[in-house]
Amino acid sequence: MSSTGWPNNLTFVDDFDSRIQYSAGWQVVTGGAEVEGTKHGADKAGMTATFSFSGTFVSVVGSLGSVDVYGIPTMTYAIDGSLVDTYTAPVLAPGTFRLNQTFFNSPTLDPGSHTLDPGSHTLVITNVNGTSPNVVWLDYILFAESTPSAPSSTTTIVSSSSASLQTSASAPVQGPHKSNVGAIVGGIVGGVAGLALLAAVQRTGANRDSDSTPPDPPAGPDSELVWRDGAEYGPWKRAAVVETTRLRLSTL
Repeated sequence: MSSTGWPNNLTFVDDFDSRIQYSAGWQVVTGGAEVEGTKHGADKAGMTATFSFSGTFVSVVGSLGSVDVYGIPTMTYAIDGSLVDTYTAPVLAPGTFRLNQTFFNSPTLDPGSHTLDPGSHTLVITNVNGTSPNVVWLDYILFAESTPSAPSSTTTIVSSSSASLQTSASAPVQGPHKSNVGAIVGGIVGGVAGLALLAAVQRTGANRDSDSTPPDPPAGPDSELVWRDGAEYGPWKRAAVVETTRLRLSTL
């Protein structure tokens, strides 16, 4: 008997389950102490029980009686046509009976296709001790069902840094950026023109002081701009006020 241990999540199959197919001649006992109160017995060599399942592990559990009454049962276990194990019951004292005896534990089976449908297996239990009245008492079978493999999937992961880089490289230049450049250039040009106007005003004031000649009134858009927007430029407003005051005095 294999000594692999039982995995978790086993499925219980009683000896009366239709998934177990018995050859002719098996004894049927009801009302006993076994699980569900039933058991099947084989007392002739060559009698078989066949169990088809889809899984990775299978175990066979039965009952044993004393040898002076039932003899020494011997069974073979084949999976998918290959002999896996042979079990011979131990000798029990007269009048002794044992329940829940593990006759067979399979090695862990690879999931997949075997002799039946994909993922299926066939377990054949055969009584090989032909000395009557040897009896193989089958109580129940346990098996671990196959777990379908999860479908593979491909996941594309884009890092936040890559996404940011791609966005920055492909983003078009927006209108407000162009407007800011124009404002900067305009400010530079205006500043240069203002400096030129200040120099002209200073020269005019110097000449007027030396000649005592009344100045000409400020003219052109620059003079009006200086007066109108003087609050923005500070010194330019004061120069315009001086020029306007002198102009008014000269006309009196």
